[in-house]
Amino acid sequence: MIDYSIIGKRFGRLTVLSLDHITERHNTYWLCQCDCGNKTVVYRGGLTSGDTISCGCYHKEHHHEFGFKHGLTGTPLYTTWCGMNNRCRNENAGNYERYGGRGISVCNEWKNDFMAFHDWALSHGYKEGLSLDRINNDGDYEPDNCRWATRNEQQNNRRNSHYFTYNNETHTIAEWGRILNVKDNLLNYRISKNNYMDFERYFKI
Repeated sequence: MIDYSIIGKRFGRLTVLSLDHITERHNTYWLCQCDCGNKTVVYRGGLTSGDTISCGCYHKEHHHEFGFKHGLTGTPLYTTWCGMNNRCRNENAGNYERYGGRGISVCNEWKNDFMAFHDWALSHGYKEGLSLDRINNDGDYEPDNCRWATRNEQQNNRRNSHYFTYNNETHTIAEWGRILNVKDNLLNYRISKNNYMDFERYFKI
């Protein structure tokens, strides 16, 4: 089902007006009104992640702060860098509360220097399709605390992930769900009902 609850909400400079279209993969795109007066269509994930906060006017206004001379504006890696800075530094970002609002920051090496971030990324396994993931979810965005991860790996590294060991194998709920062919939300419910105790007894592996 489509969640229409974001209509009327603000994400940075954007206010969601209506659903624009849905792709074959069920990704939703939303018509938004920018504070500058322009309207733009934005992928829902871009809004909720904080990667897209305007029709493009914000970065045009602030490009001088970062000295962009690299010719990489608009690339996926550049978008990742902007999103990282936005959710940690922009109090108007939709997800600021979960990042900058709880003390997570971007290291000085990366904060105002995209090329420093770019060079680190290329030397640490970056490729399109991977996401920037903090190893310690309570730590900052800095070289020693970041990696490139798949969507599943990143989900497994959420703050509320729980690990269980059976027959010398340790996995998160999501991983055990795939192994057992059981929905991870059902596993999570059953385990929580028993205070996350006695994994073998309750799942009959």
